[in-house]
Amino acid sequence: MTDKERIAVLESKIRLLEAKIAELESDLSDAYSDLDGRLEHMIKTRSENIAVFGIAATIIIGLAQIVIILVK
Repeated sequence: MTDKERIAVLESKIRLLEAKIAELESDLSDAYSDLDGRLEHMIKTRSENIAVFGIAATIIIGLAQIVIILVK
């Protein structure tokens, strides 16, 4: 095999590696976007749950205060 043939083979391998790297970067970007979306959804859901719990607790405490005032 001549030097030119070896160089051609190496250049071909380099192009294949560059294509694989680009594919992996794309996959990583997709995975990051998916993870980011899942985290945003989870945070939103948890925030809503905390808000509902806070409202329920406020209503219960308010009702308890009204009952205490009425019993006095």
